[in-house]
Amino acid sequence: MSGKEIICLYSPDKPFKVYSHDEWWSDQWDATTYARDFDFSKQFFNQFRELQEKVPRIPIFNTQCVNSLYANQAYQGKNLYLCFSVVPSEDCSYCTNVGWVKNGIDLLFTHKSELVYQCIDTDRCSGSAFLFNCEDCVASMFLYDCRNCQNCIGGIGLRNKTYVFWGEQLTKEHFETKKKEFGFGGFSQLAEAQKRFA
Repeated sequence: MSGKEIICLYSPDKPFKVYSHDEWWSDQWDATTYARDFDFSKQFFNQFRELQEKVPRIPIFNTQCVNSLYANQAYQGKNLYLCFSVVPSEDCSYCTNVGWVKNGIDLLFTHKSELVYQCIDTDRCSGSAFLFNCEDCVASMFLYDCRNCQNCIGGIGLRNKTYVFWGEQLTKEHFETKKKEFGFGGFSQLAEAQKRFA
């Protein structure tokens, strides 16, 4: 409406009229002015397309968001970057279908979690990475189908476990030693761990 540049999910070559988020929600325009009668002598979808090209569109669907210009389908988000389909979450990047997450990166279907990285279908986890189909796991990595695990690295189908290292139950001291030996500090160690997990 103002002619200013905006961040938008439609590329400039699209035929749609797009208003900024604030303009679209404002009373500066009247949506009823785009109403029209149906013409029975023309095909429905042609008329519908004409209407779609005339009615202004919102550039990105986000509501009650703060510092989240690159988030779409977001509600009550704060500091979101390239996130899609997010309900109240904060400080997240590259996430899809997440809710009530704080400090998350590369997440899919993750909820009620904090300090998580590369998790899929994960709920109520904290300080963890590379979790798949896990719940209630803390300070853990490379787990699949695990529940209520803490300080575990590399496991499948674990339940209520602590200090498991690649499927082997260890003492706390032995676990800490193995963890330091393995490293996880550089790209090559991480790639090796991902390969082993796969």
